Amino acid sequence: MTDSSGLPTTPAAPLQPRTMIELVQRTFTIYRDNLPAFLILAAAVFIPITVISALFGNSLIGAITFVGETPTLDPSVTGQICMYALIFTVLTVVQTAIFNCVSTYITSEALFGRKLTLGQAWNESSALISKLVGGYLVYYLIILVLSFATVLGSVLCPLLLVLLAFIIYLSIVVNTLLAPVILLERTGSSSAFFRSFALGKSAFWRIFGVLLLVMLITLLIQLVVDLLVSIIAPAGSALAGSQWTTTLSGMVISIVTAPIAPVAMTLLYYDIRVRGENLAPALQQIGGGARPHQVAVPPNPPQLVSSQDWINVAALVGIVLVMTLLLSGTAFTLFNLLVPGMGGLPSGF
Repeated sequence: MTDSSGLPTTPAAPLQPRTMIELVQRTFTIYRDNLPAFLILAAAVFIPITVISALFGNSLIGAITFVGETPTLDPSVTGQICMYALIFTVLTVVQTAIFNCVSTYITSEALFGRKLTLGQAWNESSALISKLVGGYLVYYLIILVLSFATVLGSVLCPLLLVLLAFIIYLSIVVNTLLAPVILLERTGSSSAFFRSFALGKSAFWRIFGVLLLVMLITLLIQLVVDLLVSIIAPAGSALAGSQWTTTLSGMVISIVTAPIAPVAMTLLYYDIRVRGENLAPALQQIGGGARPHQVAVPPNPPQLVSSQDWINVAALVGIVLVMTLLLSGTAFTLFNLLVPGMGGLPSGF
C-alpha cells in the first residue's frame, strides 16, 4: 500500500461506474478534502492575471473619450491594446494549463488514496505543463479556424451557420477531457484533441449533465459571494461603486469556484474509461500502483463524426433554445426580486 512518493496505494474508493449525482458528490468531497491546496493554487494562479487585467482596464477607460454619447478610442493606444490582447491570451492559456494540470493530478491521486500537498502535486506534475499548454493552443487554434471558416462560408451559404452548433458541441466534448487525457495518458498535444473527442462524445449527455449540475452549484456560490459583498458594501456607498470592490469580489469567486470544474472533469474521465474501456480491471492486472498512462488505449477509435453526433447537436440546440426561453424573463425577474441591488440583473434578457 505505501505512499510518500513511493506511489503504490489503492483507490480510496473502488473505480466503478457512478451516477451523475454520485460524480457531483465525489467532486465536492475531493474539493473539501484538498481545500487548502486548491485555494492556494487558485490564488497563486488567478490573482496576478486579475490584477493585470484590472490595471489595464483602468488605462483603457482613460483612453476612451466621448463625442456626445459616442465613445471613441484614442488611436495612439491601439498598438498597446493589441499587444495586451496577445499577452493576455498567452497568460490565460498558461494560467489554465498550470491550474488544470495540478488540480487534475491532485484529483487523480486522491482516487488512488494519496492526499498530496500542493508542493508534492507540483513536483510530480509540473513537467507536463508544457504539453498541456501545447494541447490548449492546438485546441484553441482548431476551434478558431473552424469558427472563422464557418462564419466566412456562411456569407455564401447561410445554412453553414448550423455548423456553429457542431463547433460548440465539439468544444464542450474536447475541452472537458483535454487536461485529463494529456496529463493522465501522457498523450501528445495534437493526438489528445482527437482522443478527447472520441472519449467525450461516447458519454456526451453524462458530461453535459454533470457540467450543468456543477455550473448551477457554482452559480449558487457566486450568488452567495455577491450577496455578502452587497451586505459589506451596500448600494450607494463608496465601496459599492469602486472598481476594486468588483475586482476583489470577482477574484474571490474565481478562487473559490475554479477548482470545481477540473475535479469534475477528472472524475468524468475516469468514469468514461471505467465504463467503456474496462480501466479498473486493467489497472488491477498491472498492479503495483498502476496509473492510466500504463494502460494501452484501444487501437480502433470510433468513427470521427457519426450520425449520433449530429443527433446530439440537434438535441443540444433544442435544449439551449428551451432554456433560453425559460430563463429569458421569469428567472431573471425572480433573481432581481430575491436579491435586489446585485448589479441589476436584466429582467428581459
